[in-house]
Amino acid sequence: MRKQTTLLGAGLLLLVTMPALAQNGCPDCTAMVPDTLPADTIFLSDAPDGRVNERYEGVLHFRMPRTTTPVAANDPTVAPGLTINEVTIVSVSNLPPGMTWQANQTVFRTAQQTDGCVTFCGRPLQPGLYEVEVVVRAQVLVVSQTTSFSFPILIEPAIRSTEGFTMTNASGCGEVTVHFSNNIPSMGNSGFSYRWNFGTGRTSLDENPVPETYRTPGVYPVHYQAVIDTFGHTLSNVRVLNVGCSDLFGRPDLLIEVYAPDNTRIYRSGVVDNARLPLDFNVNIPIGDGNYVLQVWDEDQGIFGGRQYEDCGKVTFNKLSQGRQAVSNMTVELNIIHPVDTVEATDTVRVFAVPDPPLISGYDGEALCQGDTVELISHYAENIQWYENGAFIIFGDQPILSATKSGAYQVRYTSPEGCTAFSESVALEFPPLPTTPVFLNNNNTLSLFDLGALPAQYALQWYFNGTPLSKEQSTTLCAEATGTYLLRVTDESSGCFSTYARPVTYNPDFAGCISTSAENRFRDLITDVQLFPNPTTDGKLWLELQSNRPVKGSLVLHNLLGAAIAPAQAISLSGSATLPIDLSGQPAGVYFIILQIEDGRQTYRVLRQ
Repeated sequence: MRKQTTLLGAGLLLLVTMPALAQNGCPDCTAMVPDTLPADTIFLSDAPDGRVNERYEGVLHFRMPRTTTPVAANDPTVAPGLTINEVTIVSVSNLPPGMTWQANQTVFRTAQQTDGCVTFCGRPLQPGLYEVEVVVRAQVLVVSQTTSFSFPILIEPAIRSTEGFTMTNASGCGEVTVHFSNNIPSMGNSGFSYRWNFGTGRTSLDENPVPETYRTPGVYPVHYQAVIDTFGHTLSNVRVLNVGCSDLFGRPDLLIEVYAPDNTRIYRSGVVDNARLPLDFNVNIPIGDGNYVLQVWDEDQGIFGGRQYEDCGKVTFNKLSQGRQAVSNMTVELNIIHPVDTVEATDTVRVFAVPDPPLISGYDGEALCQGDTVELISHYAENIQWYENGAFIIFGDQPILSATKSGAYQVRYTSPEGCTAFSESVALEFPPLPTTPVFLNNNNTLSLFDLGALPAQYALQWYFNGTPLSKEQSTTLCAEATGTYLLRVTDESSGCFSTYARPVTYNPDFAGCISTSAENRFRDLITDVQLFPNPTTDGKLWLELQSNRPVKGSLVLHNLLGAAIAPAQAISLSGSATLPIDLSGQPAGVYFIILQIEDGRQTYRVLRQ
């Protein structure tokens, strides 16, 4: 979460997690919040998770605060008790590709309405944890503040399911690893066989194959086959086509018997009197491994009573003996069924190309300074988002970004398939400008008032009416004519500079200004100077002077711009004097006391708090 402003602080960032202006395609929603919520509070429901290529539809409900009191409970930097007049949803970005939204309203006048909702819907194209970026504008009293914040929506990888198998993470960008689940497991039983073709040239006979990695963009058909051979073989029908046996007085009375490989009789049919051929017997007995025997009998009535059986023929067969079997003078037809269930399924893995990284132009490494603007240009014109030091930039979705702050800048491009690419980082450094070189004018002598504010490595240049004074590069300058004087200070470590200009009226009474010997003369006349209290809180202070002989002079008060703030005060002392200085009527700031003693002078700096 990144905070752009500080009026409402982090507490308000938790307030409205929804998009900006109503979008098309999502159902309307009705705000519903718990009945137990206080009227003045912050509430937000969670955004549901989604899955790639599956319909997403989720509603977020929220309540906005009416004052800053609940906001201050989350952010101690916020003053409680201020009325929030209005909250407006301004913009949204970084929704999962393929999704859109619709809010029930975008402007909330909190005195009348604090509850709202938003519907997110669509079919997400790519998985990931998306930090949806929202910009809201809150009006507190007469101040309007814009804030950026984010909330998460988790989109899980796609799950594609067929009758035979399920794929997880079946689509992606650049490279995807797909996990396969067999929907027809053997559960450890025999009779199951499988075949997989993953579309990459690799196949597998495993029931549960290892994940397959698709490293090249494309469309890959995945084929699956499961053969379920668990029913076995069944002798379902025996058709007797002809036999060599017959009754004396008509057609034979036929029956059949089946013997297992261990000679155990496992089937005996009923007798069909005066059988007409072909004759069908519905048997339906399971057939395993080994050789079985089919015996055909003719049942006759014995001359002396009882039953007699005539051997009409015997056939040896196994589970693969499907069809007609003939021995000597008997022919039978065996129908042995072997049910095998085959399940085949096909689905598709799609790997989308990662777009080429965006290219940034507009900056060639030239030196920058505070106050400069660099126009960074993305070679992609749409579907972009700018970042500064890894953080989302509000309204940074245009191809040109005006950068004015030091930082590492990147742009992200999102393709129509939802694949993203980041540019290389462009580092911009805007060194601060040197302190403005304010100078004072004292009887044609222009002097820099705050030498301590100069950079560690600096260069000075004076100008008169825009023309550089080539030999004048010191902290003082003797003005020789009326006009506009300008002083430029350059920080030689960065090349950045600041200027200060002011009109100066030449005083002919001080031609040539005051020499260094005159300043030495001041120190000869005034042996000690005390200025107290400095700084002063009430504006009243004292100037105490000591001299070795009677002297006369004047005292003048100047503000930071060098203008006199009071008439010159004549002074006369012999030995010592204590002079009152009154700045009580002046605002807080820096002031200067210029003390002129005969042909010498000194300037003293005073801080009024």
